[in-house]
Amino acid sequence: MEGENQVKLELISLFYAALPTFWLLVTGFEWHLNELNYKNLAWLWLWVRSKLEMNDPTITQPLAYFLWCTVFEDPQWVKEAWNKLVYPMPAEKALQTILVCSGPVPFVIKKRLYDELIMNPEWHYYIYRSLYYSAFDVYGDYDQKESLKLLSKLKLDKYTEGLAELIAKLKA
Repeated sequence: MEGENQVKLELISLFYAALPTFWLLVTGFEWHLNELNYKNLAWLWLWVRSKLEMNDPTITQPLAYFLWCTVFEDPQWVKEAWNKLVYPMPAEKALQTILVCSGPVPFVIKKRLYDELIMNPEWHYYIYRSLYYSAFDVYGDYDQKESLKLLSKLKLDKYTEGLAELIAKLKA
């Protein structure tokens, strides 16, 4: 079964190169995650990372939405997916995309990455976006007190879209 699943993964990745859609990812990957062994999963997470590092939104956006709506919302998969996609630290573009779609990732899992990135102002906007979607996504996960503390350390323009609403929600 191991070899058969690997062939399926590689075929899906080829189809995705030709037709990068959320639907293909869901029908190809999500429905079969439980059938994959460690080797297959390692291949899948590396493939996802490599695609997220591309500078092509037609490739990265359906993949980001797939992560957001499937594995990042799934208690069975979120921790493994997060750790394989975020550590070791991926290319900047991939990490930006991961942060923006990380709303449903449990706050305790995201906190380590926030702490690692907070000292670099170049990451503040992406940390903010992650906090924003964590607070406002239907399945978002955040710690009100810790999020407010983090938000106070970010250097953001006071007119950043949604900032006032996020502050109000975190202070409520």
